[in-house]
Amino acid sequence: MSRLGFSIRGCLGIDHNNSRAAARREHSDDAWIRAEGSLLRRCQVLDLSRTGARLAITNTDRIPETFALILSKGSAGRPTRVKWRRHTQIGVEFQLGR
Repeated sequence: MSRLGFSIRGCLGIDHNNSRAAARREHSDDAWIRAEGSLLRRCQVLDLSRTGARLAITNTDRIPETFALILSKGSAGRPTRVKWRRHTQIGVEFQLGR
């Protein structure tokens, strides 16, 4: 109990059990998804690391399991694989070495 008459319990926003291979940093830029043989589809990068990203996009069920994520103009894109889907967000893993 503190001098204020109450105590604070819980993690206070710190994830002590984070097992990600690389730290993610918040990001708020537009990017594009290019599936093989399809048009580009805009998305928003919410956070980014060297191994993956979290993207905001509508109709996540229409996004294929693998695609190229284009982060900047003139880029061929990074080969990417979907790790999870939740509502209007997807988590992706960059296919390193491809």
